[in-house]
Amino acid sequence: MDEQQEAAQDTQQPEPKRWSKLWIILPLGFVFVILGGALGAYLAGAFSSAEAGEEEQAPPEVVNKTFPLEAILIQLADTSRKPRYVRLSVTLGIYFPEDGDGLRQLEDVTGFQPRVQDRLIFAIGSKTSSELTAPGGRQQLKDELLTQIRSVFPQDCGKLKEVFITELLIQ
Repeated sequence: MDEQQEAAQDTQQPEPKRWSKLWIILPLGFVFVILGGALGAYLAGAFSSAEAGEEEQAPPEVVNKTFPLEAILIQLADTSRKPRYVRLSVTLGIYFPEDGDGLRQLEDVTGFQPRVQDRLIFAIGSKTSSELTAPGGRQQLKDELLTQIRSVFPQDCGKLKEVFITELLIQ
């Protein structure tokens, strides 16, 4: 009868509820998900400081050398009876990398200045005085000159970053 009594007791004892196991499993699962996400974000670099990110980036290429060109006198494309002229002086803003020991100076580049003067004459000679004096006309001229001079700029002499108009006299 002992076996019958044990069997009766087994059937009389309530079974452990499934929900009690879920109260343990769910919070543990939640903790593992949070820890896994935090670990993934850490490995992806989300918690790195801003200073560390700045150190990894290359410094910006800014003008660190200027090269003045000779002033040039150019006839404008005005159709009036009296010809109009512009006197233009330009300085080139160049970026030289710090490790560029073997870079040639622009003065040594044969034919550089005549090629630039040719580009200036054709770019400005096609403009009228009203185009140059219009709002935004000078900025448009700077952008066009930068594009024109970059096309003849020697690759081993740094990077041409900007064109500075140091004199613009329209007569």
